[in-house]
Amino acid sequence: MLSGIFFVLGNDFVESIKSDSDKAFDQTNAFTQVLLQKYTLDVTDRTALVNVLRTSVNRSMESYIAPLLEETKLSINDAFKLRKDTGLIEIPIVHVLDALIARVTNRVIVGEQLCRSPEYLQVMSRFIRNMRKHAGYLRITPPAFRPILSYIFFFFGGRREPLKGLRPYVKACIEESEIASEDKSMVHALIRNPASVKTVEEISKRVLFLNFASTHTSSVMLSRTLFEIAALPQVEIDAIRAEITQALQEGGGWSKTALLRFSRIDSALTEVGRVFGLAHVGSHRIALEDLNLGDGTCVPRGSTVVVDHQPVHFDEGYYQDAEKCDLLRFYKLRQKEERPITDPKHTFVSADGHYLLKIIIGYILLNYDMSFPAGVKGSPKTLQFDRAVFPDPHATLVFTRRG
Repeated sequence: MLSGIFFVLGNDFVESIKSDSDKAFDQTNAFTQVLLQKYTLDVTDRTALVNVLRTSVNRSMESYIAPLLEETKLSINDAFKLRKDTGLIEIPIVHVLDALIARVTNRVIVGEQLCRSPEYLQVMSRFIRNMRKHAGYLRITPPAFRPILSYIFFFFGGRREPLKGLRPYVKACIEESEIASEDKSMVHALIRNPASVKTVEEISKRVLFLNFASTHTSSVMLSRTLFEIAALPQVEIDAIRAEITQALQEGGGWSKTALLRFSRIDSALTEVGRVFGLAHVGSHRIALEDLNLGDGTCVPRGSTVVVDHQPVHFDEGYYQDAEKCDLLRFYKLRQKEERPITDPKHTFVSADGHYLLKIIIGYILLNYDMSFPAGVKGSPKTLQFDRAVFPDPHATLVFTRRG
């Protein structure tokens, strides 16, 4: 590929890669290489970030739901504006969701005041968009020239500007964390984590990483899912709305219990992940030793290896009508197997990002009708560059306020 050579392994290696504890395959450095974090984020040790996401965030998820919902309402109200020329809410959904998700996720990352700062959001959104581009350019640049290009990117659309705005906030958080009895934001949790480097600069860089990690994947998944839902027959959209309403009633409003009952939305997210995904390949690893594939093929130590999930995702032996995007596919499987809502099989799993996606999708469906612009039939085609796949950033959806 443009970004270099990597070895595509068959699906018979999936289990051995998943169960490997960094003995034969290096996962951390492989992820670092994909984003070229040394040059784009200057963050190579993600231990504290992983600890915070796995412990503090999971424990606090119930308390995060109310602020995430509040920020979702406010963000959508600000973003979904009538066009003066048509009188319709017609928006380029990918770009709008980039900004919307950045604001909503920053409600729990940096708190209420900073997440609503237009200057902060503008700088952070620009950084996230540019980081994807910069990583792509750096991957196709010979290693000897990457430091030079990275230096240029640092000043032009890179991390210099967002870091400048974050440092005063992080400094104040460090001072607060010394006397606070609880975490007011994910930044406070990150500072208080034993694995964290307690300097303003290092914490600020990790906040940038959290922004990129929480926004990019969520934006791509959410955009594609909304496109696919908009293409459904009205009766199926009504069924999703009815389930949301029932879940909120049974779960006592917007709560973790209620979101677990959004079975149709969960199925839609899972199916979008199966059919479209985020890349042609996944499970990036670096071989820590020469790897004999058993057929005479040897993958040299230090090589990047990936797994092509497409053969399984589109295997008729696993999925009936595998080429079809059926948003209720996994909902039907769970109903057929009579699985309780707490059973994770056939569900969308993504750290805890699925709660955010469910909140946004649920709120939009309860308050808006969605359709494609006049003359547009069906969801937009998937675009691709190098290994990445993503929906057309120029594609639009029309929203009409319900009630």
